[in-house]
Amino acid sequence: MESGPCLALIPQWYYNKERGACHSFLYSGCQGNGNRFENKENCTTLCLNPKKGRTGGADVSGEQPSETDT
Repeated sequence: MESGPCLALIPQWYYNKERGACHSFLYSGCQGNGNRFENKENCTTLCLNPKKGRTGGADVSGEQPSETDT
């Protein structure tokens, strides 16, 4: 992961498809992508149990936080 242009350090979670698990990271506060969740529970529900998660949303399972996320 690379650092983004903003200076915040907001704890967030993302789904790592290769490991099949949600992991924490520090979000810089601007830009980024859809693979960012406020807590591990949301990440797990939406990515590991897609039938319980959002309907019709973007598939974020393969995205890592982008260079502007951290």
